[in-house]
Amino acid sequence: MGELRIGLALSRARAYGRGFCEGFASYTEVRHDWRLEMVSRGASLDRYDGIVSHVMNDDDATRLAESGVPVVADFYRRPTKPLAQAIPDHAAIGRMAAGLFRERGFSNFAFCGYDGILFSDMRRDGFARALAEVEADCHQYGGGPKALAQFDENVILREELTPQAPDSDELSAWLESLPRPCGLFCCHDLRAFHALAAARSVGLRVPEDIAILGVDNDVLVCSFTAPRLSSIDNNAFGVGRAAARLLDDLMQGRASRDAVVKVAPTGVVSHASTDVFNFSSQLVNDALRFIHRSLADNITSEDVFNHLGRSHTLVERLFRADLGTTVHAEIQRLRLVEARRLLSTTALPMAEIAKRSGYSSKRYFLHAFRQSCGMTPYDYRESLQK
Repeated sequence: MGELRIGLALSRARAYGRGFCEGFASYTEVRHDWRLEMVSRGASLDRYDGIVSHVMNDDDATRLAESGVPVVADFYRRPTKPLAQAIPDHAAIGRMAAGLFRERGFSNFAFCGYDGILFSDMRRDGFARALAEVEADCHQYGGGPKALAQFDENVILREELTPQAPDSDELSAWLESLPRPCGLFCCHDLRAFHALAAARSVGLRVPEDIAILGVDNDVLVCSFTAPRLSSIDNNAFGVGRAAARLLDDLMQGRASRDAVVKVAPTGVVSHASTDVFNFSSQLVNDALRFIHRSLADNITSEDVFNHLGRSHTLVERLFRADLGTTVHAEIQRLRLVEARRLLSTTALPMAEIAKRSGYSSKRYFLHAFRQSCGMTPYDYRESLQK
């Protein structure tokens, strides 16, 4: 078989698009016969052996479905045609957001997105269902006509980062009406960026009154805020690689034209916008903040007790009451969470991952990881790449 021409109708302006393209391109390590080309919207498709594309509207979906070329789509709106899809596991992203806020002691929760937009609705539903399992309510805001009227490639694909949302007045009023303190999950980083600006415009403190979490881990969005935004890394690289594998299967007749592959997120990248804890004991809140900020310093339970200036017995009793665990166990749990995140999102050597996760040595890290996860860190990283 000769060279195969693969067209990528993708934007690289945002972090998700860049990560997706990088993941897709990495697949050429096993398919040396692929020639990748960026395709402009509206270009002829019949010259390609396979296409992967973001899909923003029904016209795009129809054109791709009727092209006769194997296509893998990354949908932002609801699909109207049978196209294969490789997408983030949006429901899992929502569950991860709910887990973060619950781990930080919140009892009030809210979601901000765009009603009728597929990825937003699925993230909202995953968030709300995870909360419903613990009998917690979720306040919801879906954008309204002003936001939806401007939801197009300018919002998703291009580089514009306007300081205010088109529905900023409505968004501000809704945020002001929420019970406090509240954990606010936004459908993506741009929405979180606008929510933070709206919150500050009505005098709400972030994270004390409203803790804000986005999705995409877009550094160029999350860093242009004060405080800096926390975000879920949705594993765009993994989605891109899964899209390439699915396209390969389509071209080889091993997959159906309406196959859907979902890729799990890699974890939460925490910054100041969620740097708050709301358990009943302020000592527990102070201890957790210290642990999170000092995790890489190889801290021990004794360091926590010394930081608080309180007795071992008192602090442990409060931890068991609020968290159902011990200080040592919580430190160990958070080290493993950070190690898994670094294994998923970086190519760092094991010694550096051990150091950044707060382990005293690489050897101890390897032992602790295998004992907890049932596999070595090397095997864990390899399983993700597959």
